[in-house]
Amino acid sequence: MGLDPTNCVLKPNWVHLRKSGSYQTVGNKPATTCQFAPNSIYQTTQMYKYNTFGIAIKVGSPFTASVKNAYSLEQKNIAINCTNTKETRWFSITTGIIIVGAKNYETSVGTPDFVANCGT
Repeated sequence: MGLDPTNCVLKPNWVHLRKSGSYQTVGNKPATTCQFAPNSIYQTTQMYKYNTFGIAIKVGSPFTASVKNAYSLEQKNIAINCTNTKETRWFSITTGIIIVGAKNYETSVGTPDFVANCGT
């Protein structure tokens, strides 16, 4: 996504089994990068999985991260614990907001589906 006037881009990055969770957690690391530092960068990420009927359902609470007066933000706190080895299809949606002066610029991005033997 492009967010003027600071030329910011939000990339969702792929959902994967997290090494930091000994490959027993699933998550991703969305990142916003800007050419010029906005006043603030905020990101909120929600993880989803598909149930048996193919309907996407939210898993857990949204994960949030923020930074002030910085060129970038990489969200590293997204991790859902695997509680079984059922093959599960995952994805996430991240909403990013940058604040420049008194204006907010917002967008949302989603990841492609990721299939792993990691159920909840």
